[in-house]
Amino acid sequence: MTMDNNLRELSIERVSRQFAGSVEQHLSEIYRTLSSESNHGLAKYFALAHGLPELSDDDSTATWVHLDDELLRTSPELVEFRYLGRAIYDGRWIFTSWPRYSFRDYFGYEDLPRTATFPGPHSFECECPACEQLYANLRGRSSGNRTDTE
Repeated sequence: MTMDNNLRELSIERVSRQFAGSVEQHLSEIYRTLSSESNHGLAKYFALAHGLPELSDDDSTATWVHLDDELLRTSPELVEFRYLGRAIYDGRWIFTSWPRYSFRDYFGYEDLPRTATFPGPHSFECECPACEQLYANLRGRSSGNRTDTE
């Protein structure tokens, strides 16, 4: 998932059909996805999600993910983007390395914009801030111009 400088979703795209066991083998694919035309050069943040056959229920998952996530944070290819973390699932369990609450509550994330969730479903006439932003973006793209909300 790529997000703009205000943490608004730009795209959710598949990087690879099969996770290779470490992000190291996927760095160039991740860069190509972040830099893709669908993001209009606006991608600033990204997060990943992938499956594994089985998650361990001990600390080894957290250790492995932390070390693997450091590759994303320190990769010269990805220096222009900020990595927020990932979700890993095995069909039964899920493990995440991104902050689970407000970014301001996590060391190193205090500078990030505030986020909000607007539970759905949303009607076609919904006037919540998330839907209004979407409508503004759609109007801007259909007219060929970008809007302030992009």
